[in-house]
Amino acid sequence: MLLQNFLLIAGLSIMPCVLSDPAHIADIGQSCGSSSNLCPQFSGCVNQICQCNQGYAVAVDHRSCVPLVTEWEGSCTDSSQCQNFAGAVCKDNRCECELGHHFLEGKCWINRHLGDHCQESDECLLSPHQDRIECSNGLCTCKSGYIQSEDGSDCNGGSAVWSLGMVSVILIASVQMFFK
Repeated sequence: MLLQNFLLIAGLSIMPCVLSDPAHIADIGQSCGSSSNLCPQFSGCVNQICQCNQGYAVAVDHRSCVPLVTEWEGSCTDSSQCQNFAGAVCKDNRCECELGHHFLEGKCWINRHLGDHCQESDECLLSPHQDRIECSNGLCTCKSGYIQSEDGSDCNGGSAVWSLGMVSVILIASVQMFFK
């Protein structure tokens, strides 16, 4: 305030720098560097091209930069904010996987079920028994020690394998006792 009073007495005034014509703000990816082409907020002029600052992403409309979301299902307004999670989109103001995909190991994977073709085990989905399925020889199959249920929707654990083994032992013991 003291400086303002001094400048007023001296016949000078302080004018805030306001850009009156928003058309002078370049879109992200456009040229910049002159007073007629300024970059949007949260961006800078790098090699005479407007680029978003670190921690920001180009908004879908390419007119602004938006902060990146750093936590899964974090708050968003634009799908470009979800790029820390491959395949995620902004849905209902949260970073989520698209329909038909699931989140695992930091990214969204297309849902593949028992018997479906796959390239990586993370694609194979078996809820709630994700630890029982894998991609083997290009197909989603039950891991070793598990057997596929009759309806093909689950991988049953060791009890089914153990039961089959016990039936075999009992059958062999019965046959041996019969022939004694």
